[in-house]
Amino acid sequence: MTWTKFEKRIGVARVPAPPFVNISNMGYISFSVRCVKEYHISEYKYAVLYYDTDGRKIGIEFTNDSSGLGVRRLRKRVSRNNNSGLQLSGLGMLNYYGVKPEVSTRYTPSKEGNLLVISLEEDA
Repeated sequence: MTWTKFEKRIGVARVPAPPFVNISNMGYISFSVRCVKEYHISEYKYAVLYYDTDGRKIGIEFTNDSSGLGVRRLRKRVSRNNNSGLQLSGLGMLNYYGVKPEVSTRYTPSKEGNLLVISLEEDA
């Protein structure tokens, strides 16, 4: 048997990933780097979660006001290359409404007024 070394470099065009939100089976709601940039999430320190039971949608309002009930702190995700997105804990709300996924799931977000909206009917 004769082995031939493969030495050609075949270029692959990198298509930028669309912005996405990931909801983990542990209850974390994570925002991709592209999502953070496109929706200017890094300008905020906190978020408030809402749930539309009829539409099965999660709404996230970003704020810098830490007062009030239901305010969650945004945290930087740990990443090897320090180019990370943000995340928050949504476990309580996800469990309360029975919408915590069994496996981590990506969703394509949209804007409705001042809310970043995740439709649980559609995943990315």
